[in-house]
Parts: sequence; C-alpha cells; structure tokens
Amino acid sequence: MDIDELRRLAIGRQRAVKTMVSIKSKYDIDIVDVVVFLVLGVLNFEKSSSSLLNVQPMTISSVSEFIGIPKETVRRKLGLLEQKSLISKTNYGFLVKDIAVWRQLVESSASSADAPAEKRP
Repeated sequence: MDIDELRRLAIGRQRAVKTMVSIKSKYDIDIVDVVVFLVLGVLNFEKSSSSLLNVQPMTISSVSEFIGIPKETVRRKLGLLEQKSLISKTNYGFLVKDIAVWRQLVESSASSADAPAEKRP
C-alpha cells in the first residue's frame, strides 16, 4: 500500500466522519451513540426480508455482541437514541425509526474510494 492509496482512502472517509459529527451535533449525542445507531440499522436491515414491514428488531444483547461494548452501555445508548426519536423500542427489541438519518450515515460511508485501485503494470 502506497501513500496515494492511503490518501485516497482518507479522502473517501472524510465525508463519513463529517456526517457522523453532523449527526452528533444535531441530536446532541456522542460518537458512540452514532455508532450504536449505525450498528442497530445494520443488524435490523441485514436480517430483513423483502419489505420494511419485515425489519427485524434487535435486542440489547445483539447490539452489544456485535460491537463489543457492555450491555448496560448499549441499554443507555439505545434509551437516549429512543428519546431523540432516532429509534423505537418494541416488545421484541429496537428498530431504526428515522430511516432518512440512518441512510444518510450509511451513504456517507459508501464511497468510490472503496473500489479497488487499478493494478499498474
């Protein structure tokens, strides 16, 4: 990996970091809250079938295991995200409520910088 490749990757992540900081400021939450929100959506939507009606709620344990932070921390973070109306709690777990904000976060981390660099002869 050379400096040009590292620079390309850094530039590609700049938008994602700025979006995370923007969401952090807008909702008066911390970066870990933003990460928990992102992970909840990843878990909700990766296990869903063909419709938003079939999105899978996730438990505190599921989120905790995925990101490796204590359940009690996840519980507090999810409670705060629920207060901010970013997620909702059901009898079966938690769901992303504000899909537009979650999508903005995910799309900011997707970048053409992720595409593999062309091999040079």
